[in-house]
Parts: sequence; C-alpha cells; structure tokens
Amino acid sequence: MRLFDIGLEYEGLYSLLEEIEVDENGVVIDNSEAVAELYQELQSNLEDKLDASSYICKELKSNADTLKAEAKRLTEKARTLENREKKIKLLMKEAIIQSGEMKLKTDKFSFSVRSSEVYNYDDVNMFSLSDEFIKTKQELDKTLIKKYVKAGGKIEGVLVSEDTIMTVR
Repeated sequence: MRLFDIGLEYEGLYSLLEEIEVDENGVVIDNSEAVAELYQELQSNLEDKLDASSYICKELKSNADTLKAEAKRLTEKARTLENREKKIKLLMKEAIIQSGEMKLKTDKFSFSVRSSEVYNYDDVNMFSLSDEFIKTKQELDKTLIKKYVKAGGKIEGVLVSEDTIMTVR
C-alpha cells in the first residue's frame, strides 16, 4: 500500500466512524471492534511507510550533499584552470611587450597589446560622495513587516496563511 493510499484509508476510516449503521430491526450495529482492527492495521502500515519514507529522504539528502560537494570541487577546479589561463595570458603579454612589438600575427592568431585606463575604487569613502554616485538596492524588510502585521497592523498585499510543518528526528 502506498503512502497516498494510507491517507485515503484514514479518510475512509474517519467517515466510517461518523456513520451510524442500523440493522433491519433498527438496532445500532456496534462495529467498534472492526474499526479498532482496521485502525491498528492502518497505523502499522503508516508507521512502516513513514519509516521507509524517512530512509528515502535521508538517502536523497545524502545524494544532494554529495552532489553539492562535487559541485564545489568542480568549481574549485574550474577556478584553478581560469587562474592558469590568466597567468599564461600575462606571460604572453609580457613576452610581446619585451619583444618591442605591440602587434604580432601568426598563422593561427593575431596578438596586440595596448594601454587602457584602470580605475580602482577600493579606497573610496562611499559616505563622502553625493547620492548620484551611489546605487541603492531597495528590498522589503520582511522581519519588520512580520512584526508589524503580528502587532495588528495592515499592509496591502501582505497575505498571512497557515502551513503545517513536519519534523523528523
């Protein structure tokens, strides 16, 4: 039985509990033993399925963590290769400059070295500049909005809903 089916079975059990069965003589039929037996069977099925599902969740989490670690390793490897590329290009540029030629052409590539302006902004005091030179990113202060709404305030567009949370230990 699938986990989804167990949920449907519980719904059926609850509706069975709400129904009152009467025999042809008008006497209420006591089906409490059958309901209790069905409940016990569903409960053990549910527990087994929850345990199995928890193992699946742990396996998926483990696989995701493994893939994240592999992605980190590959990102570091890519960064190493990019740094090697930069170093080789720097060596190529220095060799061209030392040759005294600013443009070289081979059978496969054309190389040129030229000057350009470089701006370094590391030592600029941002607070001493006019606002026109500063970009600002505006975003919602969700924590402040949440406190305001919890205190009874209303903000158009803020929707408060309820969700259920499951914890597994």
